[in-house]
Amino acid sequence: MKMPEDIRYSGSTCSCVVVFGKRLYVANLGDSRAILVKKGNDTSLPIEEDCVPYQITVDHNLLDERERERIIENGGKIDNYRDKHGNAMGPERVWL
Repeated sequence: MKMPEDIRYSGSTCSCVVVFGKRLYVANLGDSRAILVKKGNDTSLPIEEDCVPYQITVDHNLLDERERERIIENGGKIDNYRDKHGNAMGPERVWL
C-alpha cells in the first residue's frame, strides 16, 4: 500500500500542559511551545486586553547548538534523509 503523503521529512511536535491543584506541569517535544498568559496590571485597558504572555517551554530545534550537543551526547545522530544514491534530501533530522 502506498502512503498518501511523503513521510520521509516528517517529524514530531507536542506540547502538554496539566493543571493539578495549584501546580502546573508542562512538557514539550520539538518546536511546539507553551505560552502562559497572565493578567496584567494596566488598569487603563479592558480586562480582556490586559494580559502578559510568558513562554514557558524551550523549543527543541536543531538550529540551537545546545540542543544539537544534547542529542549527540545522548547517542543521537543528526543527518539528512538520504536517497538511494546517498544524496542528502530535505532538512536535517534526528536519528538513533
